[in-house]
Amino acid sequence: MNEHITGETFTAYIDGVLTDHARDEAQFHLEACPTCAAEMGRFQEIKIRYSRLPKRPAPAALLARLRHLEAPRLGWAERARTWLVPRTLWWPASVFAGVALVSTVFFVNRPGPADFVDLDSLLVAHSKYQGESLVPHPDISQSNYSARLASFYREQD
Repeated sequence: MNEHITGETFTAYIDGVLTDHARDEAQFHLEACPTCAAEMGRFQEIKIRYSRLPKRPAPAALLARLRHLEAPRLGWAERARTWLVPRTLWWPASVFAGVALVSTVFFVNRPGPADFVDLDSLLVAHSKYQGESLVPHPDISQSNYSARLASFYREQD
């Protein structure tokens, strides 16, 4: 190798990624050329210094700017397609559908006016049945008059 070694060859030699033939040529040249040997020493020193530096994460603002630069500009059709991924569209839609289903079940199964008995009419019926001796106890909660009512109405038919 008659020419001096270039920067790319220095770094490839230090990193050990040169082919066997290229590495042998670079080694032969470094032994013969004090200028390239000194430059190789500086490259190795730089690599050692950089390897000893503490590893720190990149600032979030820098990463955001790089992502913004890297992101392709999308047309309206491509932007609409990105909304069709599960995280952005289907998850909120499924939550809405779940809430609607629970609300529907709650409001449909809610007791309506037909499910309630008017207390006044119940008391009037109780006093009528008690007057006709169909209710054995004056306390409505302790009266078991289903069978007696059934027999009473069978006799009337």
